[in-house]
Amino acid sequence: VGAKWVTKPMALLNIAAKEIAQGNWEKRVEIERDDEIGELDKSFNEMAQNLQVSFGEMKYPNSSSAEGEE
Repeated sequence: VGAKWVTKPMALLNIAAKEIAQGNWEKRVEIERDDEIGELDKSFNEMAQNLQVSFGEMKYPNSSSAEGEE
């Protein structure tokens, strides 16, 4: 098992984190592994999804009710 087995997925997660920080809320990483790296990938994608939803709610608070009030 070479170093790239660990460093490549970590680099992919790092790139994705930077893209999310720049506002690319749809960015996800697909690492098909059944070890700690795979678990980190699943957690990262769940976090990214939650951030996307949270920031969407902050950007458009009460968007459905605001339309009916005007």
